[in-house]
Amino acid sequence: MPRSQVATVANYDFGAPVSGNPLTDAAARVLVFKAKDQAGGKLTLTVEADDAALAVSVLVSEDGATFAATTAAANGEAVTAEAVAALCNKTFEVVLRAGKDKFFALGAVGGGRGRVQIRESQFEIVKV
Repeated sequence: MPRSQVATVANYDFGAPVSGNPLTDAAARVLVFKAKDQAGGKLTLTVEADDAALAVSVLVSEDGATFAATTAAANGEAVTAEAVAALCNKTFEVVLRAGKDKFFALGAVGGGRGRVQIRESQFEIVKV
């Protein structure tokens, strides 16, 4: 019988500030995670907006203090200020680079509440 790999799925609720820049404003980084395994890997994030549209970013960091949108270059697709309409969801795939992207953050602005579901199958993450 073939073996299948099971992904870990985690769900998180968050509130987004009305305005801010996730690159420079810690309050706009609504959730921060640490990758326990530094081998890198792929994440799938599904963000759902409740009552207000959100601008969503996924940022990475080597030290957990300075975040950058370098995930965009690694993935070939920017995840910076992507719009998620109210009462809708959007899925992003993010590749964490081995040895470089030890932390990642979900940035969101727009003043609403939302949820994110994170699926990962290659390594373990921990909410900071």
